[in-house]
Amino acid sequence: MAIMFPTLSEDAINSVRSRAEGLVYRCCRDQLGPDIVVVHSLALIKTQGRFAPEDGEVDFVVFDPQRGALVIEVKGGGISYDPSVGRWMSLAKSGNTYPIKDPYRQGTQQKKEIVGQIVSHPKWPKGAKFVAGHSAFFPDVDNPKQWSLPHAAPDITGWKTDLMQLRSWVEKSFAYWRGSSNAWRSLGKDGMEIVRELYCQPITVRPLLAAALEEEKRIRIKLTEQQSWLMQAIRRRPRALICGGAGTGKTLLALERARALAASGKRTLLVCFNRPLAEHLKEAAFGTNSLDTMTYHELCDWRVRVAHTESHRDLLAEARLTYPKGDKYSVQLPHALALANELSPFRYDAIVVDEAQDFKPEFWLPLKTLLRDEDESTFYVFFDHNQAIYCDTSSVPIDETPFILTHNCRNTKHIHELAYKFYRGEQTLPPAIIGAPASLLEQTTASEQAKVIAAEVDRLVGQEKIDANDIAVLIVGSPKDLYYNAISCHKMKAASWLFEGKRRDGHVLVDTVARFKGLEAAIVVLWGIDGIKIEDYRELLYVGLSRSKSRLYLAGQQTSCSQVMRFKDSVAATS
Repeated sequence: MAIMFPTLSEDAINSVRSRAEGLVYRCCRDQLGPDIVVVHSLALIKTQGRFAPEDGEVDFVVFDPQRGALVIEVKGGGISYDPSVGRWMSLAKSGNTYPIKDPYRQGTQQKKEIVGQIVSHPKWPKGAKFVAGHSAFFPDVDNPKQWSLPHAAPDITGWKTDLMQLRSWVEKSFAYWRGSSNAWRSLGKDGMEIVRELYCQPITVRPLLAAALEEEKRIRIKLTEQQSWLMQAIRRRPRALICGGAGTGKTLLALERARALAASGKRTLLVCFNRPLAEHLKEAAFGTNSLDTMTYHELCDWRVRVAHTESHRDLLAEARLTYPKGDKYSVQLPHALALANELSPFRYDAIVVDEAQDFKPEFWLPLKTLLRDEDESTFYVFFDHNQAIYCDTSSVPIDETPFILTHNCRNTKHIHELAYKFYRGEQTLPPAIIGAPASLLEQTTASEQAKVIAAEVDRLVGQEKIDANDIAVLIVGSPKDLYYNAISCHKMKAASWLFEGKRRDGHVLVDTVARFKGLEAAIVVLWGIDGIKIEDYRELLYVGLSRSKSRLYLAGQQTSCSQVMRFKDSVAATS
């Protein structure tokens, strides 16, 4: 019996959308040898040069360690083909007909994607080729004598009579594609390991330690199906833009991609704007050789210091002279980094940027010149494409169609629906978990609000047994010290307050929303919403509300809480 992925029960086979595919599934399982791996309904993303990627699917792929890979497209019912217009039709038992895609051309495209993924894998010998073919199978039709098409040879076409001798038919198809050439090598043990890694294993990524329910435990989360496709699609692309709204997994994917690049031997930089996010990324990436993780301005400071040691030039002072009225962080430090790159041969093989929407236009050129090859080296940019609040990303030096993440896999449905009231952009689908509506902690003054926040947090930690470091109190408004001072007056029995520090056991973090970008917590109390204008604080509300994974609290005056809960975007409503 062949090794089938996925392994389906008889009931599951009977539920397969196509009865014809169910027939072929059983025949592959029962007739092919135990060293053969058959993948059914393999999802692919077809890359088409500079055009947007397209979703694709392969009915069956047979991976034979001795022969190679064979794509099989299955078409049920009767079949007809009109060469005058190139039209294929399927004929149902009822007599109805409907158009279908050319199964042979489908197989050709899908075969190319599979071959490309295997031969570009680091474990595959460079330049080696294996036999890869495509075929079509019509399990409801007897072999017609008149079947003859230029691109549909008899040896790669299966009929009802071939179901009972499927092994011979598969061998015949492989022989057709092998031809008389001796240039092929077998997939072998290494090739089959690549096949299992690419197509037969669940793809997982590690969540940020800062967002874990217990920092000392490494919780692994399974990628959504779309994210799995994305990771496979960008694996072979040296450059890519990946965008999505809050909760779509951008940071997790950026971290995983950076780790994979470093593990493959590339000197890699994982860079972001926000210092707390960088600190948590450093923790998550700890122990990964060849991977540097830092903020953009930490990068600038480091390279400027190195340049000073090596050349005795104060590049930041030079940048101040060049741009005396320029902002230190937006203009002068990026310019100093560019000067440092001119002085030093140090370069990265790969750069991964997370939360790129926070990067100024002046950041990108110095970053690009840090690549070993400015035009060819690996460069990935992850950003939030919320057009309502963020800066223009047109200055990003990657001329590619962005990959768009459309599934929120962080929040509950209730939290998603509230946070995305403050979002404008590509549709982001809510998660399957319903969760609970936001809880309101309504009091008139900041002091009274601080008292009820402290009481509720103490209850969550003491009575509900929630870990203190799974809770964050995030401040929207200003001045922040008003809220810090108010909450510090209220001691808790079950935990202590931690202000803008590194999250640790027994402490509840109190921080600003702006500093908490890119991070998440199981429970968030959003505070400081009194007196704000929604349009002026749209970004902070969107970010703050979406930081919570499981439970959300709003703390403020009754009118302020109602303003947030009942907000309706007039632009989105009329567009």
